[in-house]
Amino acid sequence: MRPQVNHLHRQLLCLLALLALSLLMAQRSWAFCPKNGLLCLVTARSNGALTHQDITQRGIEELDKSYFGVPKLTNSMQKALDEIIEANARVDEDQTTSAKHFDGESGAAAQARLAELKRNVLDALRSDPINAHGARENLGSALHTIQDFYSHSNWVEGGNSGAHPGVGRPVSLPFSGPTETACSGFVDTGSFCANSSIIVTSNLTSGYYGGEDRVKPGPFKCSHGGPLDKSSPSSDPLGYFREGINKDTLYCDISPHSGFHNAAASAAIAATKQFVGDIKAEITEPQLKALLGAGPTLAFAIDTTGSMGGVIAGVRASAISIVNSRLGTDEEPLQYVLAPFNDPYTGPNVSTNNASAFKGAISGLYADGGDDCPELAMTGMYNGLSLSNPSGNLFMYTDASAKDAGLASAVIGLAKSKEIKVFPILFGSCSPIEPGYLRVAAETGASRSCCTSRKPAPSRSWPTWWAATTPSRCCPSPTRSPARRPMRSRWTRR
Repeated sequence: MRPQVNHLHRQLLCLLALLALSLLMAQRSWAFCPKNGLLCLVTARSNGALTHQDITQRGIEELDKSYFGVPKLTNSMQKALDEIIEANARVDEDQTTSAKHFDGESGAAAQARLAELKRNVLDALRSDPINAHGARENLGSALHTIQDFYSHSNWVEGGNSGAHPGVGRPVSLPFSGPTETACSGFVDTGSFCANSSIIVTSNLTSGYYGGEDRVKPGPFKCSHGGPLDKSSPSSDPLGYFREGINKDTLYCDISPHSGFHNAAASAAIAATKQFVGDIKAEITEPQLKALLGAGPTLAFAIDTTGSMGGVIAGVRASAISIVNSRLGTDEEPLQYVLAPFNDPYTGPNVSTNNASAFKGAISGLYADGGDDCPELAMTGMYNGLSLSNPSGNLFMYTDASAKDAGLASAVIGLAKSKEIKVFPILFGSCSPIEPGYLRVAAETGASRSCCTSRKPAPSRSWPTWWAATTPSRCCPSPTRSPARRPMRSRWTRR
């Protein structure tokens, strides 16, 4: 037990925090503390307790790393997680609806709420375009209710660990009946702790909280407990120490069953992962990436033959500009792929989730080799697509038609199966324009390919430069006589 003077000091701080909170919100219920601010520092985290924010962060971060194979979250993944955490915390703004907190044995209503929120998540992800924000809002709201189940019910007191197999799923939960005795008597846990209610039912139960829509029918039911719960008897003249079963914190004056907090928090993390896993089973990988902010794949297939010597520096700058423009946004890639192609060989290919390493690989490209006009462009695109995870864009740069045009159908099929749009970018042409490029662009949803006789401007971002290319520069007539292929020259490796 901690020294009494420290406990009294912390208790005084807690009382001051509760007083300040009561001025802002009348009769606010305690649950896992919502977010990691000053109030939660005083009442929960100062003693090592986990908040809703901690539980959600840990659960979804573990899933992100498992699903996407990343050592740490990207900026866009953390941004998506922050949206879910904010929506989770907002549930505590409603302190009258017991089903939002699994209070008062509201199992059926809480389950119905979770079913509706899950439907909302799926509908938002299946909309066109995907409504990622709406999906995260509904997910965060659902996770609050799920996490409260473990703090407010007797699941862990019953010797259980991990997620309940039925919470948030289409099953009926075995809560005690309206006349069944759930709590009887209490354990006196000391002068500076609220009395700990004794749970006697073998069924599920959860504490009633004063002021919510489900009124405690009598002393045979459990109370939530804690300083603000008027449904619970108090053991002191000031009405501070109120008997109950909540496990929201590790402080026994706020949480009568504080000894079960760590077990409840661990179960809540597992349940968070279980619910997101159930959603994952019903959606596509691009929809999962949108929900969790994982970002798309960004791939480049780049012609490195000698005739590209006049534009290769601009191509490098353009590709790096695309990477930079997406960092820190919702489109920040989860995976980067580089597939150079030459003649008669292709590669070396690169696949990484490290933007700096990827930009370094792009910077190392140089123009050299090649003996005839058509190049292995389709092979380059196919190589890039083969390494790419589902959902994203592939940009192909070349100044020549494809000597492997017969692979166009294979490129299209692979791109469509992975939901990747392919943008062929041409700098003039040493041979007739390749119809396969137009087909690849159109059938993968990229709308068009584009060609220009000038170098891409390194100072301009790729999306702006590409959009600004005029139709007169895009895809000259196939009947136009091709320009003479320039002499091949060797270029010093950069």
